[in-house]
Amino acid sequence: MSSSQLDDIIDFRQIFFKILKNWFLLLVSLILAFCIAFAYNRYSSELFGVEASIIVKEDDGLSNASGLLYDHVPPSNKIIENKELELKSFPLIYETLKDLKFNIAYFIEGNIKVTETYDSPVIVKCVDTRGIQGKTIRINIVDDNSFLLSHADSEVDEVRKFNEKFLLHDTEISVEYNIHFPIESASEMPTTIVRFYSLQSLALSYQDKISVTQKDP
Repeated sequence: MSSSQLDDIIDFRQIFFKILKNWFLLLVSLILAFCIAFAYNRYSSELFGVEASIIVKEDDGLSNASGLLYDHVPPSNKIIENKELELKSFPLIYETLKDLKFNIAYFIEGNIKVTETYDSPVIVKCVDTRGIQGKTIRINIVDDNSFLLSHADSEVDEVRKFNEKFLLHDTEISVEYNIHFPIESASEMPTTIVRFYSLQSLALSYQDKISVTQKDP
């Protein structure tokens, strides 16, 4: 098909003049689309996938003569299944989450969105969180030595000292000031929301999220 025939089918000049005539609507549409894309990327929940490779060594040797006689050698797929059960075992996941202190979660309160963070202005110390599972507190730093503690389930606000032990629903906790948090002064510190989770529930949740597959040789 020649260019003249293509021009007869598609009138490019007519399309150009239509765009030129409605340039304002086109500009508004582009700005609106960019704003929606920015808001989605800025305020949507971030999900991260983590992958790890584990080398599983097979034992080709037999423990005794009876094993050689009756060919009691575990197949490779059985070894993989055993390792999968081991990696997804509840005790292993529970102890890992406990060591990482995943039962205490920190959130930064912004103007629009509350965002979970791993680097918060404060660090909550608690030996056992079973008595405060499901509880939420809000912490506003007053100065380098004190903070304002607000309870989410009541209207009680109290000023506490950093590194001072106190009872929260009959559970002893303390709050430490994070001097490594990237901010210039304590007055600019954002509000921190602290939530306490059940390790049992978290372990069950992570059991469902872990996927073990065998790579092709």
